[in-house]
Amino acid sequence: MDTRNICAIFKKEMRGYLYNPTTYIIAGVFIAVWEFLFFQNVFLVGQASVQGLFALLPWFFLLFIPAITMGSIAEETNKETLEILLTHPIRDRELILGKYLSALVFSAVVLLASLPIAVTLRFFGELDLGVYLGQYVAGVLLASALVSLGIAVSTFFRNQVPALMVSVLGTFMLIIMGYELVTISLPTWLGTIFSRLSVLPHYEAIARGVLDIRDVWYFILFTVVFLELGHMKLIARRTSRYSKKVLQQRTLVLVLLGVLVATSGFAFFPSFRLDLTEGNIYTLTDSTKDILANIPSEVEIVLYESANLPAQFQPISRTVKDILKDYGTYSGSNLSITYKNPETDEAVATEAQENGVRPVQFNISGNGEFQVKQAYFGIAIRVGEEHKAIPLIQNTSDLEYQLTSFISELTKTEKKKIGFLDMGGKSSKQGYTLFAQEMGKQFIIEDIVLDSATSTIREDVTTLVVSKPTGPLDSLHEESLRAYLASGRNALFLVDGLEVNTQYMVVLPNSTSTDTLLEEYGVTVHQDMAYDLRSNQTVQMGGGGVTYFLPYPAYIRALVTEGVFVGSELTNVTIPWGSSMSINDNTVAAKQLQSTPLIQTSPFGGLQKENFVLDPQGTFAQNNLSQQLLGVLLKPAEDVAGKNLPHIIVIGDSDFLTDEYVQGAPENIAFGMETLSYLAQENSLAGIKLKQEASHPLSFTDPKQTVWVRYGNMLGILIALVGVGVVLIGRRRKMRTLTYKEGKNL
Repeated sequence: MDTRNICAIFKKEMRGYLYNPTTYIIAGVFIAVWEFLFFQNVFLVGQASVQGLFALLPWFFLLFIPAITMGSIAEETNKETLEILLTHPIRDRELILGKYLSALVFSAVVLLASLPIAVTLRFFGELDLGVYLGQYVAGVLLASALVSLGIAVSTFFRNQVPALMVSVLGTFMLIIMGYELVTISLPTWLGTIFSRLSVLPHYEAIARGVLDIRDVWYFILFTVVFLELGHMKLIARRTSRYSKKVLQQRTLVLVLLGVLVATSGFAFFPSFRLDLTEGNIYTLTDSTKDILANIPSEVEIVLYESANLPAQFQPISRTVKDILKDYGTYSGSNLSITYKNPETDEAVATEAQENGVRPVQFNISGNGEFQVKQAYFGIAIRVGEEHKAIPLIQNTSDLEYQLTSFISELTKTEKKKIGFLDMGGKSSKQGYTLFAQEMGKQFIIEDIVLDSATSTIREDVTTLVVSKPTGPLDSLHEESLRAYLASGRNALFLVDGLEVNTQYMVVLPNSTSTDTLLEEYGVTVHQDMAYDLRSNQTVQMGGGGVTYFLPYPAYIRALVTEGVFVGSELTNVTIPWGSSMSINDNTVAAKQLQSTPLIQTSPFGGLQKENFVLDPQGTFAQNNLSQQLLGVLLKPAEDVAGKNLPHIIVIGDSDFLTDEYVQGAPENIAFGMETLSYLAQENSLAGIKLKQEASHPLSFTDPKQTVWVRYGNMLGILIALVGVGVVLIGRRRKMRTLTYKEGKNL
């Protein structure tokens, strides 16, 4: 092949795109609708991410790519210019490649319309540029595959309209053939092939921010198959359908198609992945690597997987095996990983069920009707006679956390004890079931009940949680807490300055039973309600079938002080109806401690001290705004050595770790895990828990900023597109009116 010929065709086609008004209309409509649908929800979700934009991309490519490729060969044939073009010293393959590259470059340029959106969202939030890069690369690779399909289809027609319709249909089939709606009506083996050949799983895998050689290979080979198919049709135009060259080309296409089908199952490739994300969220964390490198006893991980899993589980199976391979890479000789199929061996099936992995029923198609089939897809972790299980792997977002926490739980010989103090017959653990369950994977969680028979907190309790203290503190609990802290042990106090009754929307002052004790250590929790006009969460409102979202300043997205928890990437935690606090530095110093702000509002925080507003649609005062302290850490002063002094953390809210709130704010559990791990002086697993669930919230100081972001991007890009079109097309028309000499001088 001659690259000069390819470049000549490429330049010719690019001029066709740049000097054609239809091109700008198609691109303008595509960009306008694409971005309009994205901006419908991005501010309601409140996340600095363009994931929603690229989730729409395959469906917009359904029309956009066929529209720009339908005339690639068909129009040349219709105008009878193809034969003239092929009389030049240009090979068929060079013609195909030139047209393919021009359409691909044009598509890649149009995709750059997403760049200004990513940049502006990065300015107002922590958008992950690595994820965006993965999304853009995924979009270009998807365009490559669909452009090759469109060009191949165009070679079979003399008219653009049927070429457009067939390309749209082919693209539609490539997108939906991996959907459960399609595969469920097929035999399992055929559904698996359909799922692997669909462009969507490969596109989504890269769009996560992971560049995997298997997905890249799929798109490259797919592109080559259809370009060679178009090449075959051009050869047939030159000769005949049954010529030797056509038969050779047809054989090549069939071989390449067979390779595509065979290798799309991923079994033929090594797992080489490049994690593009800024936080390396698809790479094992340092905490996991440390635990794997120091496993004290033999651990066996067994993946029980049926051979013919439903098609929707195929991408999950691939990711699971990748993760397990990583575990094997970073572990020592004490970890073994085994893959077993319970369907082929009754003994293995019995073993799987004894280890907690049981068959799950799926609907499949067989013999012309729907049937129910049982299949295994779970993991068991075994250490000696003990075991933990993940009965069914439905996604991999928290698989690393589950595996690592189970390994840590099963191999720890001694666990530190964390006590939840019983206050007046009410356990501090009440309402914290999910939080206590997660902490139970690292620690022994116990209720501490004080009475006349047990008047002191046991010595083996190194960290104490005191939550929701109300009413007066009796002398027994007061003296026990004082003695506990004086012994140098650590405590977490979750204290409400106000009591909020959500049923009647009433706010009452809460004189907590620990006020005096905390004031002795220099901490005063005030009877007020903090809010934040900038850094807050959205809440769902509505009625009568209409749902909408509103920013709620009383649900504060509090900022976590950087560097307090070493190695932690936690940046914010949701505090509902929290109270502010103040620190008496002299009192703190008298206890030979020092204070460090732990969580605070943004500089746009305010306080309600009366006439409390609970309604999200209410008005929050916008004057006297400043950063409000919501949580503090007291620790031994730097100049104190050799003394037994406590670490104390006080948070002005007790609800943020309850079951009601952690389900919608996973960062809260991560914060609680970091807090107790810090107090217990243990390595935290919170970084593993958080990395797949970390949020990147958008923060705006003025509602007008959202308007500028929305319409600035939508209109700005369209204006730039129209401007380029007017300049280039106008220049082209002007040149047509010039004489040869004048045009040469120009």
